[in-house]
Amino acid sequence: MRKLMTVMMNVRTRIGIDQERCDSFKRNLHVNDLYKYDGKEKPENHFRIFKAQMNFLCIDIDFWPMFFPMSLKVKHQVWFYSLNPTRTQTWDQITKELIS
Repeated sequence: MRKLMTVMMNVRTRIGIDQERCDSFKRNLHVNDLYKYDGKEKPENHFRIFKAQMNFLCIDIDFWPMFFPMSLKVKHQVWFYSLNPTRTQTWDQITKELIS
């Protein structure tokens, strides 16, 4: 958890979003607050929701791969972690892997 907090404290401010608001969201972020994908919707919809959450919380795209598995229900996390880890290190790799 400490590592996660350190990562979150290093997140860059997005254009048009003040640092104070970003810091407030990061202090109050709990992974259970993320919307959880349950497989009942198209993966593309989940990506849109996930991206909106990450942007709203001022999380830098470099850290999205670390947060993404936490946005999945357990059944889908098991599947995600069964993928080749060298193909899920960046957000671009994740979207290509999961949508293709």
